[in-house]
Amino acid sequence: MRFIGAKLLKTTQYCAFFARNLDKPSDFWRKSKLARSLHYKWSYFVDVWRGNTNLENKMKKLTKLLTVLVVAFGGLGVAKVASADVSYNVGYVSEYYFRGILQKSSSASAGIDYEENGFYLGAWGADVGDGIEVDVYLGYGIETEAGFTASLGYTTYQYTGDTFDDEYNEGNLNLGYGIFGLEYSKGTCECFGAESDYDFTALTASFENGFYITAGFWGDESDGEYYEIGYGTTVAEIDLGASVIFGSEELSFELDSDGNANEDTALILSIGKSF
Repeated sequence: MRFIGAKLLKTTQYCAFFARNLDKPSDFWRKSKLARSLHYKWSYFVDVWRGNTNLENKMKKLTKLLTVLVVAFGGLGVAKVASADVSYNVGYVSEYYFRGILQKSSSASAGIDYEENGFYLGAWGADVGDGIEVDVYLGYGIETEAGFTASLGYTTYQYTGDTFDDEYNEGNLNLGYGIFGLEYSKGTCECFGAESDYDFTALTASFENGFYITAGFWGDESDGEYYEIGYGTTVAEIDLGASVIFGSEELSFELDSDGNANEDTALILSIGKSF
């Protein structure tokens, strides 16, 4: 089993193999995402006109992050040993959902993972419309002879665009036994100058026939839950998947005629390949 920490959940939802409070905690994620089409889009143009955009700072941070990553992977490539494993992946989804929240319709992704003796390090990027989401993660995992698995890691989510979203940093704990997997993540969002804490818990049951079921719950200064049912298979070394997500109104962008949030339901189709 490959220990890829938070990336496991990302791959599960993104490839369907398996996709962030202001006045009210539950509004935190929706407002940070919805901002790109409401307040922050207007604010961004005003800031550009005033010369106050933080795009330069974002790009500096991202450049440093990518430089460290390139150096790290470069060093690992030179010092690679027999027990090490480097893999690459590309994918496409009809709708990119992450932890029950819509990020973008029609999105492509690519990633790289390095593993050696339980240690993992990786990076994953996806098209989110306004730039690219770049996730970098690392950690350590174990698997016992009895089949119990555990991993502890850290993930940072960065964005190249200036209006889509800001920065998230979190610790990740993953436990597994048999068909069951449990994830707990605790993090902080630096969202357009406002800091907020959140946690996320998910329980997944993955069956040998390719079907899986996931229930995910937001907590701390955020709120909302979602449920996902999906199926994944491999045909001619190509990963194919389909899933249905049922999200609570706290995570939804869907509005009724009165402007109130509705529960969200989405059908996701995916295709991907690992090298």
